[in-house]
Amino acid sequence: MANDTAPDRHLVIGASGVAGAGLVRHLAGSTAEPVFALSRSGRVDPELTDRVTGLRADLLDPASVREALRAARPTVIYYAAHRHPGAGQPEQALHPATMQTALRLARPFSPILSRLPGAEAWYFGGINQAAGLVDEGQNAAMIGQLLDAVDTLHAEGASDLRHVALLTGGRLSGVHLGPDLWPAYPEPVRADSPRHPGPSWYFAVEDSLWSREPNKTPWTWSIHRPHFILGAAEGMPYSIVNALGAWAVLLREAGLPLVFPGGERAFAARWEAADAELIGAQMVWASQTPAAAGQAWMVGNGPAWRWAEMWPALAQRYGMAWEVPRRAKALSDLVAEPERVWAAAREKANLPPLPLSQAMPLLFLHQSMVVTWDVTYDLAPARALGFGEQRDHRDVVFRLLTQLERRGVLPPA
Repeated sequence: MANDTAPDRHLVIGASGVAGAGLVRHLAGSTAEPVFALSRSGRVDPELTDRVTGLRADLLDPASVREALRAARPTVIYYAAHRHPGAGQPEQALHPATMQTALRLARPFSPILSRLPGAEAWYFGGINQAAGLVDEGQNAAMIGQLLDAVDTLHAEGASDLRHVALLTGGRLSGVHLGPDLWPAYPEPVRADSPRHPGPSWYFAVEDSLWSREPNKTPWTWSIHRPHFILGAAEGMPYSIVNALGAWAVLLREAGLPLVFPGGERAFAARWEAADAELIGAQMVWASQTPAAAGQAWMVGNGPAWRWAEMWPALAQRYGMAWEVPRRAKALSDLVAEPERVWAAAREKANLPPLPLSQAMPLLFLHQSMVVTWDVTYDLAPARALGFGEQRDHRDVVFRLLTQLERRGVLPPA
């Protein structure tokens, strides 16, 4: 049974991901209370092993989930474990400029299709599947197994859980569609903005908490929705910082300027991003603020930003000139044999071999640069309730690049 007077015990689920690693780092640096990091590997950042206990579990294996919960006996669970459809598959996608053109051409037809009976599910279903939002029920099953285990342990009197903080994202409100594909696209995106049309595993994951009636569980919950997550991790397919650092190294090694891969429209659009450690701070805040429970919260570093504010400073960091092409560029447009160029850059820096695919999530970079519309969040509700932390986007990116360089994931600037 929950003990409100006991010191907190923090459990991060999905601790090996970009967001989860940032959550663990925030907790390790902000509290002396026990911190547990759960993932399929059980690996803990070597810099944090004196503060963090690693736990190994497969969220689709009920027995391993129950065993991990018994070992940690958490008072707060931070859930950041998402199994992305297509993760680990070969990085194949349309050229980003082709995708941007397709979005513009689709704009006149989207309002018509959205009104035709049955057409909306077909039309947006395919788009959402390409965006990685359609799975075979794995994500719903994963959080379902966790909550079943929580209920089982509570019934046995072996649980002190008081809060579950869930990480999802702004794609729930259609930031991956934008006004070109969805005429009702909200600007800015709010926590109560409508859900995007078509299927999404985000819905099932969030509904696992929304369906819990207030005062019917011994624990509360909160939901947190960032857009781009800024974190440093090796081998992560959804880290924009990894991608940017490797992109700069490759172009510099090839003797090129720092070409912006998204083209002019993406360069001028407003974007949202959140430091993974800031996300952790907001999740901790929600777990300690009764008025924040039972709600979803947008999370970001602060005011929306443009690449025009970041790119010149990034080029200066790497000692490069920079340019913005009219249309988006793929890596294949700029660098022949990128694996060879990458290996040469690492050898020049006296770093051991590391496959380019483990340092640079190329598919994610190309898909990210398709975004040519404004993505802005309404962060005022959290600020009004007391969470007012902000971070400078450029400072966060540079700090994370330095971390990746220190670990040998990226050659030094």
